[in-house]
Amino acid sequence: MDSDIRIREATNVDLLSVRLLLSTCFLEMDDVAIDDFIVAETIDRTKIIGIAAEVNQNHPEIHTVAVHPNYRAKGIGSKLVRYILNRQPEQRERIYVHTVAPEFFNKLGFLRADEVYYRGYITMYYPLI
Repeated sequence: MDSDIRIREATNVDLLSVRLLLSTCFLEMDDVAIDDFIVAETIDRTKIIGIAAEVNQNHPEIHTVAVHPNYRAKGIGSKLVRYILNRQPEQRERIYVHTVAPEFFNKLGFLRADEVYYRGYITMYYPLI
């Protein structure tokens, strides 16, 4: 499957597709700019099948990870998260996530942050250094 997808930075042209995928997954953009998203698309570039966003307000944070239901369990979500983790790791100590899926992030090396909860989500972090 790795060779069947391509991950890249999102552009304004992707806005409608990103919103559609978020809607399919019952998620919203929550004031996250399209420039903060990355997309996983089919290798022929005809369909966006996964997205993730990184925001940096008080600290670096993975805001959203979503994969189209027809493409789940193929490693796309993990690949999106790894792409974010590998961007400029020397410029930050940790990257955080608030999640309802701690098992997914635990498999990628994230650690629970002292049982901190945010709006019902479990807070986790990935130590970059």
